[in-house]
Amino acid sequence: MPALLEVENLRAQFDTAAGTVRAVDGIFSSVDEGEPVGIVGESGCAKSASALSILRLKATGHDESSWSHKRRRDIAYKMTP
Repeated sequence: MPALLEVENLRAQFDTAAGTVRAVDGIFSSVDEGEPVGIVGESGCAKSASALSILRLKATGHDESSWSHKRRRDIAYKMTP
């Protein structure tokens, strides 16, 4: 049975005034149906950037960190088939 989610070489970078920051550089993962998933790590290790990138909620040029919970939920709802 194919994986429910496959992530291959995920990369996320952000342009800042000081230059480009590579927040995520080469994540590979797969998740089977019914398999529990957890993302753990130290503060600032790009857990949120990884999850938002997988969900395709990371848009270049936008600062999603200032978005309200309602705004994120509304976007996620619109992406649900």
